[in-house]
Amino acid sequence: MKNKLVFLLKHDDYFNGVVKLAEKKGSKICYITLNKSCEYLNEKLNVSNFSEGKFYFIDGISPIIKKSGEVKGCDFINVSKGFASLMNHVKKALKNGYNTVILDSLSNVLTYSSLKKTCSFVDVLLDVVKKSGGSLIVFCNKSDEGRVGDSLCISNFKVYKQPSLLFGTRE
Repeated sequence: MKNKLVFLLKHDDYFNGVVKLAEKKGSKICYITLNKSCEYLNEKLNVSNFSEGKFYFIDGISPIIKKSGEVKGCDFINVSKGFASLMNHVKKALKNGYNTVILDSLSNVLTYSSLKKTCSFVDVLLDVVKKSGGSLIVFCNKSDEGRVGDSLCISNFKVYKQPSLLFGTRE
């Protein structure tokens, strides 16, 4: 199973794992961020250490919290208006060879819509990624585990309670 749902206690726990994933030959990452700016992620993931085009960010938080600037490898979207723009950017990334899509975070998607609409969005996103032959990794706050854990939309995911198990690293 290529699609994974990871419940996080602390968000910083997984940065090393994402870097390890990016280091894999042939890996290209489309990172959807709904709670961190792409500038922050560029710094935390040391994007400059990788070849250009290794990461593509879809930033849905910066337009809400500040004026978005021009950032290489990053497109800004406004998810408060719906998920259509986000899906178009994901499709563009998949067509451009990005084979791993990371959604950070499912908890933030829940702030924009109900659990039912969130599950519908995740199902559509998963379908789009699977059709391209890619894999989807979804991060979620540990505090939302009960709310999300009982939903049908996660039945297509292998669930991890710790990022170290997903990435094979020590915490």
